[in-house]
Amino acid sequence: MEIENKEKYDSYRVYKTCIEMLNDRNYNTTNFDINLSHNDFLKIEDINIFTTHNDTNEEIYIKIFDERTSIGIPEINKMIEGIKKDYGENIHIIIVIRNPKIINFSRIKYSNVEIFKMSFLIINITKHRYVPKHEPLTLDEQKIFLNNNKNITLNTLPKIIVTEDPIARYFNLKVGQVCRIYRNNPNTGKSITYRVGV
Repeated sequence: MEIENKEKYDSYRVYKTCIEMLNDRNYNTTNFDINLSHNDFLKIEDINIFTTHNDTNEEIYIKIFDERTSIGIPEINKMIEGIKKDYGENIHIIIVIRNPKIINFSRIKYSNVEIFKMSFLIINITKHRYVPKHEPLTLDEQKIFLNNNKNITLNTLPKIIVTEDPIARYFNLKVGQVCRIYRNNPNTGKSITYRVGV
């Protein structure tokens, strides 16, 4: 496959994974066709995504920067400023970059922003056969879980590092948020475990 065609196909796969990720985060994805063909994708003039959360109405904007050009913190911050100017200061922003100059994005001066490398989203990690099903709990679900398990506290649960764990990043798991994990054990069958974001 030629480089240009491969890169366009990579962008297509990333676009589809982004829609799946938004759906898994309970954002409204009814306006996006997850079964969109590659040929139809190539006809889309603006591949960026804008939608709202089903429960909170929080707005989210996904910028897919699929150019080969490497960009660093100043360019990313300028990109964020432009999005906030167009969509509002409180909008949640995801920027997907093919070639970021940096790996540590802690110098991004804006909160409510997530940065992904395209390679992270080419494949939906939650669909990998060896990745158990993860289910972040809502605040109400978490309260019920802790109330029903008096011997368990957030401090005693196994930890999951929200800034490093791929699944935590996929779901945008928050510090202090509990995640339910379903595992298949060949000896005991299905089991459920819980981890908390740190």
